[in-house]
Amino acid sequence: MESYDCVRPLASGDYVRISVTDTGVDMTRDVQRRGFEPFFTTKDVGKGTGLGLAQIYGFAKQSGGTATIESALGKGTTVALYLPRVDREIVEEQPPSAEPAAVPGYGKPILIVEDQPDVLEVIEVFLEGLDYRILTAADGVAARKLLESNEPIDLLLTDAVMPNGVSGMDLAHEARRLRQDLKIVMMSGYLRDPHSRADALPDLVFLEKPFRQTELAHAITGALSSIG
Repeated sequence: MESYDCVRPLASGDYVRISVTDTGVDMTRDVQRRGFEPFFTTKDVGKGTGLGLAQIYGFAKQSGGTATIESALGKGTTVALYLPRVDREIVEEQPPSAEPAAVPGYGKPILIVEDQPDVLEVIEVFLEGLDYRILTAADGVAARKLLESNEPIDLLLTDAVMPNGVSGMDLAHEARRLRQDLKIVMMSGYLRDPHSRADALPDLVFLEKPFRQTELAHAITGALSSIG
C-alpha cells in the first residue's frame, strides 16, 4: 500500500498503533495528501463536512503522535493513529465538582439550524426539556425564511458548515441585518476560533463540537443574558 504521513517524522520511542481498514475503493495520491485537510471532502455537498479526519489528525498531533493514510488499488484504505506509549503509574483522578444546573428557558424561542437530522433531533429534545420553544431549519435558506417572517426568535443556534451555499457565518450576518438584537451561538467542529475571521461578528458566541449538553445550555444562557 502507498502510505502518506501528514506530519514530520516521529521522535524516537515506543508508540501504540490503532488502525481502521475498509474494503472500499482506493484513494488517489492527491486525495491521500489532502485527507487530513480541514473541510476537504470527496462527498457531495451536504453529505459531509471534511472535518472527521482533520479532527483525528489534531487529536494525534496534540498527543505527540501522528496519523497516516494507506491505500492500494482494489484493497481499500487504512487510517492509522500512532500514539506515544506512556509507562507510568495511573493516578486516579478526583471526581469533577458538580456543574451548575442549566437555567430553564421559560419559553424563549430559539431557531436551531443544523443539516444533520440526528444531531438536530438531540439538540431539539434537550432544549425543549429546558422549556425553550424550538424552531428548526435544515439549512441557511430555510432559516432565512423564518428570520424574514414575524415569528418571534430570541436566539439563533447555527452550525458553521452547511449545504446549499449559505454558511453559518453568512447566516449570522444576514440574521443580524434582519434582527439587530438577535443573539447568536455558532457550533463548529473546526478547531480554529471563527472570531479570528475578518467577517466574524464581535458578539458571536462560539461553541466547539463535540460539546456536552450542559455546555450548550450555558452558552445559550450566556448569550441570552448578554447586553448589546
